[in-house]
This record gives sequence, C-alpha cells and structure tokens, in this order.
Amino acid sequence: MSEEDKKIAEKLADLNLPEDFLASEGFKSLDVNADAELTDEIRAKISNAKEQWDEAQKASEGHGDAQPVQGEIKDGDSLEGGDQKPAEKTDELAADEIQLVGNEGDVNVDQDWVQRYEAIMKQYAADNQQEWVREEKNEEGQPHEGLKGKIGEAEYHFTAPDKAKSNLAGIDGVVALASKTGQSLAYNEKWSDEFKAEVLKACEKYGVSIEGMPEQVKENTEEKEEPAPAPVEKEEPESTYRLDPKIAAAKMKGLYVRTDDADEGKKATKVKALETEIKKQEELLAGRAYQVTGEEKATADLLMQKYVLAQRQGNQEMADTCALALQRYGVDKIERVPNSDEGIVKVTGKPYSERTDEEKGKINEAMDKALPKKQEQYNPEVFQQLAQAKQAGQVH
Repeated sequence: MSEEDKKIAEKLADLNLPEDFLASEGFKSLDVNADAELTDEIRAKISNAKEQWDEAQKASEGHGDAQPVQGEIKDGDSLEGGDQKPAEKTDELAADEIQLVGNEGDVNVDQDWVQRYEAIMKQYAADNQQEWVREEKNEEGQPHEGLKGKIGEAEYHFTAPDKAKSNLAGIDGVVALASKTGQSLAYNEKWSDEFKAEVLKACEKYGVSIEGMPEQVKENTEEKEEPAPAPVEKEEPESTYRLDPKIAAAKMKGLYVRTDDADEGKKATKVKALETEIKKQEELLAGRAYQVTGEEKATADLLMQKYVLAQRQGNQEMADTCALALQRYGVDKIERVPNSDEGIVKVTGKPYSERTDEEKGKINEAMDKALPKKQEQYNPEVFQQLAQAKQAGQVH
C-alpha cells in the first residue's frame, strides 16, 4: 500500500477499507487524496463505491446475484430482435470490460490494430478539444497489453480488437470507436444502472447497436418520442407517431458514419450493404410485417435510411422526396453540417398537425413515391421473414 493510501485508510478507519479496494479502479476514479477535506458527501461516495466493489467481488466468485459497478458487454441478439438470449461466456470478461462485436469484413484485426485504434482515439480527442495520452508501460516498466491511455478523466485500455476496459467517463469514446470500425456492442445484464445509462446514451448518439438487449430492458430504456398533440377539430391518425429531431439526427448520423470509409472500395461496399438492407425492409413493410409492432416507426426509419442512401449515391431527387415524406412524422428540415456542433446532421421539427392541407397533400405524394406499395391483405408469412432477417442481422 502506498503512503497516500495509508493516510486515506487512517482517515477513513471507520469505513474499514481493504487494501485491494484502495488499489481498485472504482476507488481511484473518485480522485480522493489524503490532503483533501473528507466531507460527509465524499465519505458517502466512498462507502457506496466500497459496497459496489464488494458486490463485484462476490459476483466474480460466483456468489449470489450480485451486480458489479461496471459492466461487461456480451454477445446476443440485435437491439430490435424478438426472442433475445444472453450471450455465452459472460464470466470470462472482467466487470469493466466492453466487448465489441464485428460483422465479417467490418473490422481490420491484423497486427496493426493498435495503431489503427490509437489514430481513432487521437482524432476523437481532437474533435472534443482534448488530448490523447498513451500509457506505454506499467509501473514495473513492462509494455501494456494492447493500447492504454487517457483523454482527460476518461481511461481506456483496449486489450484486444474486440475488448476494451473503460471507466464511466470513457464509455463515449469506446462507442465512438465502435462506430468508426463498424462494430456493435454486446449487452450484459450485469451492468449497473449508471453504466447502462451511459452506454445507451452513447450508442444512441453514434448510431451503434447493442446486441442481446432483453425486451423488458429495451422497453424501459428505449427512446421516448413524444406523440403529436391530439387534434381538436378532426383526427390525424397518420400523424400520431412523431420523431424527436435530436433522435432523428443521431440515427442519420449513425447511418452516415456506418457508410463512410477513406477507402473508396470499402465505402462502396458499405453503401451497397445499406441498399440491400433497405430492399429487405421494403419487402417487410410492403408485406405489413410491422402491422402489430409499429408500422409508422418502421416507415420513418426506412425513410431515414433511404434519405442517407440517396445522398451517398448522389440521387438528390430521392433524398428530397424522403425528406419531404419525413414531414409526416414531425421533421421540418434536414441539413448536412459536417464539422459542426450538431455533428454531420441537423434536424429541425414541425408538427404535422400544423401543416396546411396543401402541404399535407405534397407530403402524401412524397410518401407514395418514396415507399413501396403495401399489400391489401396482411400476410402472416412476413413475420417469419422478419424473424429470419433479425437473426441474419439485416434488421436493426
């Protein structure tokens, strides 16, 4: 135990802090030092961290249903999946590890992955007006495994191309890297509420999916989109679903990032993959596969995908048509604003109920032009198609 830790332990003798806890990342993240005034608030935080550390120790030994302070992210089904199952081999990961899941061909895992990841983290730090500081050796002078470093208070340790350790402040950076490398995250039921909230917020921000999220968790944490206000004079059932402008911007930003690459060949491949996914979604929508689970949301998501694809393919007419059709769901304008605070895409909103009859007519025409014609009768076979698409990762 260091002299600093000994002094802290003496000042907090009533809390009975073990040496292992004082050396843990959970305690170090509190930035407590022996010279600072240990107020009741600080003591409460330390006590809470100690309880969480105890639970993590129990969980690692296989005792009870303890929930560790940090979470590991593991393999599973897609975020939008139906019957979802937890990933296997969860216990092989440490409590503060994040597992990245790459689709075949998405991630370069050759011997230069460390250099590649460091370049991404340097750019991420620069984009946030901060600096990436790499830690190449440990206290014994030995090289760290993989890539380890800091950006401000955020701490990172990429031990493999598909594994990263981070504190809460570092989650945003890990998810940002996943968005650049085309990877998704795997959900873990052991996340603390705080850890889970940060992961979900970052994934929504960068358009990164979380695989294996249970349906109940998804229902409790998914985006809260405000419904359109009830009309006074007549009902507007087609406008009851309403996109939040910030959420719409985040989703389209994720699509732009997902279809981007410095290598033109790889970029073309990613654009083609999005085109294939859109065709599958059109088939499902035409077959009324989302009739029970929400056709309006599926339609809005498809229009956003088609808008980004049209922009990538240089088809401005289709992009404008999709942007006009999205006004059905509360979108007013979509602007590309690279290198800005908004981050690639800015969306402003206007309720559909406030549109004039003439505007509504034009929006309806755009909907007809942008979307596939639906079957007159609902075909239950499309549910099987939807389940197969989810299993194949074609529906997110």
